Amino acid sequence: MFTQVGNALSAEVKAQNKLFRRSDLWHAVLFYTAGEMVRRHLDGYIPYAVKNGLYDRAWQGVPEILELDWRPYLDGKVDLATAVRRLVDAYGISR
Repeated sequence: MFTQVGNALSAEVKAQNKLFRRSDLWHAVLFYTAGEMVRRHLDGYIPYAVKNGLYDRAWQGVPEILELDWRPYLDGKVDLATAVRRLVDAYGISR
């Protein structure tokens, strides 16, 4: 699954002629997705990246972007292309 997501992010960054502030955004998306899926099935679960301050150390501001632009994909409200385009819009910077 994450090869597809990583490839989609790379293609969209190129299409928009942008760069990511950190090149490993796909990794933040992976942590968020895994944590969110487990949280939905285990009462009281705190995702690893939240519990251990990973976002604060490595991806400041990214959780808010993921909540706004990636979560709708996880909820089945938008397709992958739309979610990826929104992530690049929010996290990408012009070259």
